[in-house]
Amino acid sequence: MEDYLSESYLNLLFESSTPLLKQVIGIDQLIKSKLPKDKMIIGGSGTLALYGLRKNHDLDVSVTSDVFKKLAKKYPVTKSMLGNEKIELTEIVEIFNNNVGIIKDTVKELIERSITINGFHFMSFEDLLRWKKKFGREKDLKDVKLIEEFLRRSK
Repeated sequence: MEDYLSESYLNLLFESSTPLLKQVIGIDQLIKSKLPKDKMIIGGSGTLALYGLRKNHDLDVSVTSDVFKKLAKKYPVTKSMLGNEKIELTEIVEIFNNNVGIIKDTVKELIERSITINGFHFMSFEDLLRWKKKFGREKDLKDVKLIEEFLRRSK
């Protein structure tokens, strides 16, 4: 019987993922990390890439505190520009501890409102808009326009 967490199984899982999921750069690395999907949420440009609004260059993932503590035993913990604890799991995948910076919602709260594809939770547009508006960088404000235009066309 094949080990369901083997490298070949994980590659098969990625190859059988929906086309939407394959658009997200770093999702293959996240699959290989074997982090529990029910204790993480993907935000930022990962959600935008899922919908084809723009490519992501990194993958921001927030995890519950218990998952973060386990990772912190294996990887160095640094601070994000907002002062949150983070771990650079790979060059692309960044893991944040239990909240999404300036909106202060917990991973559990965000998951309850998330978009779920193949078990991966992506931040809802409502939460992503709130985050992007509060952060307010030029690239975030451009993303706000992309999301609002997408939502307007989707009605």
